[in-house]
Amino acid sequence: MTKKKKIVIVLSAVIAVLLILAIVAMILFVLGATTHMFAGHDHVNNYSIDHNGIVLTYGVKSSTQYYHDEDMLGGTLISISADSSVTVDGYYLV
Repeated sequence: MTKKKKIVIVLSAVIAVLLILAIVAMILFVLGATTHMFAGHDHVNNYSIDHNGIVLTYGVKSSTQYYHDEDMLGGTLISISADSSVTVDGYYLV
């Protein structure tokens, strides 16, 4: 498999996850009680965005198993304070 084909497959998977999360987020937005959603990780992508008042977070990969980007190894720290405020921080090993 060529590198270009691998990139297309990875991007397709990321787009599919984003679409699923967006649909679920819309449903949760209508219900009005959800402020954050978290999903595992991808090996070469991560993000955290606010979509209609719900923060969608796709975590940082934390191991060197399987394919990965050396600059994106680390972890995602989700902190919830006593007042229920949430902070999301990505940390990298580089």
